[in-house]
Amino acid sequence: MIPFYLVTGFLGSGKTTLLKHLLGTFSESERVAVIQNEFAPAGTDGEILKLEGKPFRLVEINNGSVFCVCQMGNFIEMLDKLVTTCQPDVIFLEASGLSDPVNIIELLQDKRIRGKVGLEGTVAIVDAVNFTRAQRLLPRTSHQVMIADLVLLNKTDLPGADVPVATAGIKKINPYARIFPTSYCALDPAMIRELGNATRRPAFFMKERQPGGRPDIPVAVLNTNKPIDAGSLEALVREWSEAAIRIKGFVNITSGEVRLIQCTFGTYQEYVIDHYAGPTEIIVFGGSYTARDLQEAFGRYAG
Repeated sequence: MIPFYLVTGFLGSGKTTLLKHLLGTFSESERVAVIQNEFAPAGTDGEILKLEGKPFRLVEINNGSVFCVCQMGNFIEMLDKLVTTCQPDVIFLEASGLSDPVNIIELLQDKRIRGKVGLEGTVAIVDAVNFTRAQRLLPRTSHQVMIADLVLLNKTDLPGADVPVATAGIKKINPYARIFPTSYCALDPAMIRELGNATRRPAFFMKERQPGGRPDIPVAVLNTNKPIDAGSLEALVREWSEAAIRIKGFVNITSGEVRLIQCTFGTYQEYVIDHYAGPTEIIVFGGSYTARDLQEAFGRYAG
């Protein structure tokens, strides 16, 4: 069977960053397939992985969680097709940060893929700065930790990271998982390979449970060909972040640069990137913004 790894974690915890690290190792000797699941109707994370220049097969499933009824059928059909046409040596699923993946075992037992794909391990990424806040906002964050074989306690280098409190919270939810503190999800890929058919999974994980439905968190997407200057971009994102949970995307700057922006619970980061040729695309989670709201605000700041 093809080994299948599930990567979970709340919005902005570092899932795509982990996959960037793993691609650098796994793609050297194996045919790697990555399934990226985005809650929004558009996704930027796949483009981030492509910019790494590593060989892999990418499949994107947007506009809902693959664990919800609305996407389960699509996910199983896509996975069956992926196995048949691509014949990968290993598959990674980066689940939506808003997903409730408690029924992953049930999904992989579907007759169309049973015996073809086997769950090798589950990795949950926890934001050491915002774990408690994320739990209060979305209780299914606890389910992501509950089914994990390995929990990466990420962003331990940032101000506000409370490692002892987060560690205690993780152990209370899942005393079976290994907890490993990281910065930028840096770890020895051997830790992933060693997960095997992890025997530490609690009884909760083995029961058939239906995941929660679509969470009541609004998502809006901005697409535009108009550039903006760097200072105005930061001011705009900080305005949105007063209400939004998570903001991410690619932005064309008036200087000719392209910036990758990341903002989670008001913590803002941006990076200059190369080789991106596309429009500005920004995804905003939370805050009750609409696409029209984003377009109007962007127009004010871009001038």
